[in-house]
Amino acid sequence: MPKMMAVGAVYFITGQEKVFQLATFQQGIVKVAPTFYWLCAIGLSLLTAFVVTTAIRRGADKKFVLTLGFIVLLLFGNSAFYLQNQLAQPITVPLAYDFYSGNERHDLTIHYVTNKNDHRAVHYLQAGEVTLFARYYEQPAQEQSLFYYPADVTEQGRYQLMRSAYFSGNKDEMQKLINSDTIYLVLDDGDKLSTNLQLDFDRPADEVAYSFVSSSGSNNGNQTAMFRMMQDAVFDEVFIPEILQGSIEFKEIDVNGKTYTTEDFPITVKQDQLISISLQSKAVALDLQKMVGISGPEGVLPIWILREAPFDIDKITEGSLPHD
Repeated sequence: MPKMMAVGAVYFITGQEKVFQLATFQQGIVKVAPTFYWLCAIGLSLLTAFVVTTAIRRGADKKFVLTLGFIVLLLFGNSAFYLQNQLAQPITVPLAYDFYSGNERHDLTIHYVTNKNDHRAVHYLQAGEVTLFARYYEQPAQEQSLFYYPADVTEQGRYQLMRSAYFSGNKDEMQKLINSDTIYLVLDDGDKLSTNLQLDFDRPADEVAYSFVSSSGSNNGNQTAMFRMMQDAVFDEVFIPEILQGSIEFKEIDVNGKTYTTEDFPITVKQDQLISISLQSKAVALDLQKMVGISGPEGVLPIWILREAPFDIDKITEGSLPHD
């Protein structure tokens, strides 16, 4: 009996060690389908059942061996479930961003998702000849080449963390990013993450003359902006970038207390009139700083959409395609 118990203990420890090695696999390997992990778990479970049955037939303590086998089975199943929910490598959150053209320097935040056991951080952004080093929000003026886990974590899930890489550059550097076909986030171990970034400068020359009055919004995507017109204008269509088509709906346009919808286009407004625009935006799996609005011959009356992607790994993964 003592000999069988010793054999069982060795088996348990050895099995536990092997599963632990699987569960703490190195990041960056090619991730296989979840079915593979469950097939491995089932195969190991069958092997466990065989060993348990053999041990009982040879006189081992039945209660002890069954308990030991049950623990091992739970360990295999838990490890398979854990592995199927791991990312093969960090992924970047898609970003659609319009820089304010009136600024000389520009800030840019790119979010990325990592497994909790992956402590690598973004070191710098690389786009051709342009290199922008990641910085801390708390120290924007200091050259800070590395983040130290988990200072930059913005959201936390069961298996992953969403982290932020913050960059700053001048107008020329940002224009080169806009023109670049390939932009990478480079981790502190040298691995490169592909990005899906749609960057541009806003175009104030295309805007009508207005004075911004106020803006309000809610968590369900409702947003209202109020302006005072500084010129006469006619608006006959909505302006929505292609990336937001289908996710933005203009609800009402109020001009000096009179309510219109897009079906009432064209709408004529006069100088000094107050115009309020209400819209509904759906949650999309990308970070946004984009301009929408209503437009006409005189230009666009803009509304800025500022939203962060929901922490939905599946949707972020689907949208996180290479930029090139």
